[in-house]
Amino acid sequence: MIFSTTSVPPVYKVVFKYFVYDIAWFGVLNGSILTFLSVYLTRIGASTSEVGVLSAAPAVIAVLFALPSGNWLVGKPIGIITFWASLVNRIFYLGLIPFALLFSNEIQRYLIMGMIILMSVPGTILVVGFNPLFGEHIPNEWRGYVAGLRNAAFAIVSMGTTLISGQILNRFPFTTGYLIIFALGFLGAMMSSFYLLRISRLKNVETSNVVKSENNQEEVKKLPGILHWEAITTHFKTVLILIFFFHLFQYLPIPLFPPFLVRHLFLTDSTISLGMTLFSLGNFLGSTQLAWLTGKFGNKFLVGFGLICMSTYPAMFALAHEQILYLVASITGGVAWSMAGGALFNYLLEGIPPQKRPGYFGWYNMVANLAILLGSTLGPAIGSVLDIRLAFWIFAMLRLIGGAAILRWG
Repeated sequence: MIFSTTSVPPVYKVVFKYFVYDIAWFGVLNGSILTFLSVYLTRIGASTSEVGVLSAAPAVIAVLFALPSGNWLVGKPIGIITFWASLVNRIFYLGLIPFALLFSNEIQRYLIMGMIILMSVPGTILVVGFNPLFGEHIPNEWRGYVAGLRNAAFAIVSMGTTLISGQILNRFPFTTGYLIIFALGFLGAMMSSFYLLRISRLKNVETSNVVKSENNQEEVKKLPGILHWEAITTHFKTVLILIFFFHLFQYLPIPLFPPFLVRHLFLTDSTISLGMTLFSLGNFLGSTQLAWLTGKFGNKFLVGFGLICMSTYPAMFALAHEQILYLVASITGGVAWSMAGGALFNYLLEGIPPQKRPGYFGWYNMVANLAILLGSTLGPAIGSVLDIRLAFWIFAMLRLIGGAAILRWG
């Protein structure tokens, strides 16, 4: 059972617990601010292009800073730097409360977009630093287990928070409801950072199948200023190309979903909340089996097959004329993401030398965010030129092709 801790060596239990608590509190942030910010922007008059800024702006910053950040982190105390990056990044969420109270809808939209741009600089360092931090503290043989635990905790907390948020929006006036959600999300963000601080104070517990941190430090001292160009001369280059298309096809339809739900299906916030809750439920159910699935099929298969299954999400949107298909798409999409998202970073870790993780993840984050940037800008453009349902069919087909390519060449 994924929740059994009887077989976990005592030396690992504390670090596993902190990693789960970190993502559980992040689930509070996800089920509130991250889930409803795009809906909020849509309801205060944002266009699909403005909604796309939520993904595009961080991607632009990450493309510029991911590689330098990864290089800069090599040989430095990743844990404490990751904590401070998370704190600086997430403190910006507090600004949503005065924005909603003091400014008009139009000014709010510009302020929120500016906020997203500014917070993306420390956000890039956070993302680049967290992945090697996870690899540093979680031995290879336990990564599928811990990833499953984290995904399950994230899903169930996101699900509960999304349900509560939907009820808040249903029972309170528009501005008051969103103020409560913004405050709840900020609390989750701060508590997640608190557990990153606790992780940063833990001793490295990597086992002998992974290069010891002391040896890592000796090697990285010999590599100052190197951008790890060898990352794009090995098989990791192929992985980077495939992951570029993974994220591109993932993000193409995302900016179109909130406007479609609000302006085409005319769904209420409570119905949108229910769909997002079902997505988290599907993610939770899939995550409880992630360790078993990883052991049976491997990380590459789960990433590729998961992306193929993710094609059903925009396909069902293309068919939807009322809430039922949206709700079905939500739960099946959650199961698909539990496989693709749950196995993605472990798949990357398999091909990265332990002592070079920050540099390699710098390459990954630059490539992934370039794809996110393109997807977040091209998606709305395609949706404005084509019928939105036809666009969803095209995006579904691209996801299917992308998943098959990972299975074939990954």
